[in-house]
Amino acid sequence: MVHKIREEQERRVRVDQIRLKGKEDDLARRREQLSMREAAIKRQEQELKVREQENVAEPSLGRDRKGKQPRCTQ
Repeated sequence: MVHKIREEQERRVRVDQIRLKGKEDDLARRREQLSMREAAIKRQEQELKVREQENVAEPSLGRDRKGKQPRCTQ
């Protein structure tokens, strides 16, 4: 009787360990995905900053928003 109870307890411990390992693996996958997303966001932010700096550095050369020269009305 005591032997069966001990076997059942050991089985439950093994099952719990297997479930815990699965949860740990899932968390590791989620962390990796999150790290990849964060890296992508940082790259996008850096690209945006570079574009903004390029826009500030280049004067408009007297052109309007559509890139056309203003007309002389004289």
